[in-house]
Amino acid sequence: MLAPLLAVLVLAVLVLAVLVLASCAAPVTTPVGHRPFYGLNEPNASLSRERQLSRDVGVRPTVFSAFIRLDTTTTAQKMTAMHAAGLTPFITLEPWHLGARNGVPDPRDSLRHLLAGEFDAQLLEQARMLATYKAPFYLRFAHEMNAGWYPWGIGVDGNTAADYVRSWRHVHQLFDHVPGLHARWVWSPVAVQNPGASSELAPLYPGDDVVDYVGLTGYEHADAQPAATFDPTITRLHALTHLPIVLSEIGSDGKDKTTWLAALGTYLRTHPGIAGFVYFDTSPASTGATGTYSLDDATERAAFARGLRALRPSPSGKDRP
Repeated sequence: MLAPLLAVLVLAVLVLAVLVLASCAAPVTTPVGHRPFYGLNEPNASLSRERQLSRDVGVRPTVFSAFIRLDTTTTAQKMTAMHAAGLTPFITLEPWHLGARNGVPDPRDSLRHLLAGEFDAQLLEQARMLATYKAPFYLRFAHEMNAGWYPWGIGVDGNTAADYVRSWRHVHQLFDHVPGLHARWVWSPVAVQNPGASSELAPLYPGDDVVDYVGLTGYEHADAQPAATFDPTITRLHALTHLPIVLSEIGSDGKDKTTWLAALGTYLRTHPGIAGFVYFDTSPASTGATGTYSLDDATERAAFARGLRALRPSPSGKDRP
């Protein structure tokens, strides 16, 4: 009698262990009935501009975007300000330095230097400052890697896809050792139809074990509908992984801008794999943006408001990753 009983107990323990391991390894998925979050980027991470736009469109974002570099000294202050405003941070960590000139990759910031450990101290300092935010937040690292305008981009200063993957995993491992850091990692190429972008994303993907969300940068310049802007890249992302998608940097400046803005909410609601979006309220004058994505007049803001109403975003504070 004892031997069969022990066998049953061993089998039960094994089954329980398998179930626990499976639950730990399960990918982040978009829950049924999920309402995609509305995120916003304003020039210089201006919360006063966020409040003004929110008054005009009648909806507040629940997520707010800010950029940091290796030598940014105000990271903790940014996190504190967003926390005080009731906004979940969406941080883009660019592995280069504040003195770098946009659009001109500096060889000193290439991936070979990152892989050699030359930036480890600065990266860990950024991680410690990010950890002052005591809740989960989005962390987009080394974005738009499938193009050549950043020093971590494929083909820049000898960077290879394998270098990029190794760099991502190196930084992820560094951050894993920082106590209290609740980063949710967003891997985010630029839209594959963008001039100068590679559509070969698979060699650049670090793996589901070190990524929580996949994203994309997608700006509308000549599309009447969001599907034309996003679907070509989303199709490729779905081929890579079943992780949820974040439209992590988007905007519109084409002749059909108001039509596109008004259609955005419905598009997102009918794509359950999309967890949310971050709209960039920027322009060439305010940030050096590639288009006038800013919502400058009443017509554009009214169209954006219609899109948000169709989206029906969750109440503030409910869109933590």
